[in-house]
Amino acid sequence: MNRPFAEPCLRNQQAIFEVVNAQLAPTARVLELGAGTGQHAAYILNHRPDVFWCASDLPEMLPGITQWLSDLAPGKHHYEVVSLDANLKNQWPAPASYDWVFMANTLHFVDETCVVNMLACAAQSVRSAACGGILIYGPFNRYGQFTSNGNAELDRWLKARNPDSGIKGLEWVEARAGDLGWRIAEVYHMPANNLCLKLLPVSK
Repeated sequence: MNRPFAEPCLRNQQAIFEVVNAQLAPTARVLELGAGTGQHAAYILNHRPDVFWCASDLPEMLPGITQWLSDLAPGKHHYEVVSLDANLKNQWPAPASYDWVFMANTLHFVDETCVVNMLACAAQSVRSAACGGILIYGPFNRYGQFTSNGNAELDRWLKARNPDSGIKGLEWVEARAGDLGWRIAEVYHMPANNLCLKLLPVSK
């Protein structure tokens, strides 16, 4: 099969890596929800071979993710590729299994119910507030408005494919995280009008 490829991953992977890398302690365990093509997982692991990375997505996405990760040096990198649908709670990892949960360009492709389920899955999966949290990269609206013409066009394209999808509001995501006892601790401004959100438990 042809290896899946997403042009945006190529353009933003270094900027994403810099944010993610700054959070990860040596030998950190990371769960990626909605790993997509697998390009982000491969890029980050290539630069951080000490990290254990679990790349998860729907079953039909796993062969492509595996293709990207199979290029990594055998025995030097530690990862697994797993099927995970956040809408099915029986597929969620065991509680407190990872230091960090990472999502990139996922929330705008799914409906609001799925976003809530992804946040709940992520919150359950983090094992220690002292050394971990949740990182979410992608486009977000602010105060009910698109932050760029490009994001408005992206939202129209998404809704043409799935009317229940679309760019989510930062304030809405913050409220849903708050329902789970989490807060947005930091907002990183990224290229192309994207953001990376760092979520931590409210008590931290």
